[in-house]
Amino acid sequence: MEGIENRIAVERNKYNETVQDFNAYIRQFPNNIIAGICGFKSKGYFKASPGAENSPSVEFNFD
Repeated sequence: MEGIENRIAVERNKYNETVQDFNAYIRQFPNNIIAGICGFKSKGYFKASPGAENSPSVEFNFD
């Protein structure tokens, strides 16, 4: 379970870094002109839904 949580955290960080790079790229001149013409908008960072920080209870019952 901990490995899965770590992989999710790594991918979430990669996504947020990519979004940050994209948002910076479309604000630079002359990219901002092309982005405006093509309708590119800034993307939002990944935000977990409320309560997602609480891990679910898991029972391994092998009866």
